[in-house]
Amino acid sequence: MALTGGRAEALTATQIWQLACAGDGVARDLMDIAMMALAYATLFLLLTLDVERVIIGGALAQCGDSWLAALRDQIALSAPPARAADLANRVVLDELGPAAILRGTGAIAQMAI
Repeated sequence: MALTGGRAEALTATQIWQLACAGDGVARDLMDIAMMALAYATLFLLLTLDVERVIIGGALAQCGDSWLAALRDQIALSAPPARAADLANRVVLDELGPAAILRGTGAIAQMAI
């Protein structure tokens, strides 16, 4: 509550991740559940579409390298053992920052012209 002035609904994904890393049990449980769901969805994309990269953007990308490492670990645990490291390393963080959606939309619009 100290992070948001008493407004729990104002917590960001980055703040929840920071709380989880600092040992907050509720934040850790929340991030574990969210990460497991994202890991399964990402692994599904990697295995069914055989994409070269899965780029994680938005608020989760702002959580940084420690969050990416934890996501990759979860993917590797769920993946077929022979492909675990390769599949996990195909997941990267967005480097475009908060404007990624606008940039992507702009790029798609230019392609349509």
